[in-house]
Amino acid sequence: KAHPKNNTDQITTRPNQTGNYSVGQRMARITERQIAVLHRIAKGESNHEIAQNLGLSPETVKTHVRSILARLNARNRLEAAMLYRAWQEQKSDEVYTD
Repeated sequence: KAHPKNNTDQITTRPNQTGNYSVGQRMARITERQIAVLHRIAKGESNHEIAQNLGLSPETVKTHVRSILARLNARNRLEAAMLYRAWQEQKSDEVYTD
């Protein structure tokens, strides 16, 4: 099965079992802890580094990574990181107050 060339358009339009989802809709499917793990994936950290930095076991990080990939319908860590970055860009366009 041939894989298409890396195309950022596929990130937001790739269909899954229940249809197409926007980046925001896909990100809404993951927990706050998973967002923290995903943030560190996007920074290029290994599972071991993520475990150390977040005070988790490496097995827990692996579990989170598998769940993140499944919930985002991402093929790999790179695609998940690209989704995270796109979501961060969307968020930066909005106004938040603490």
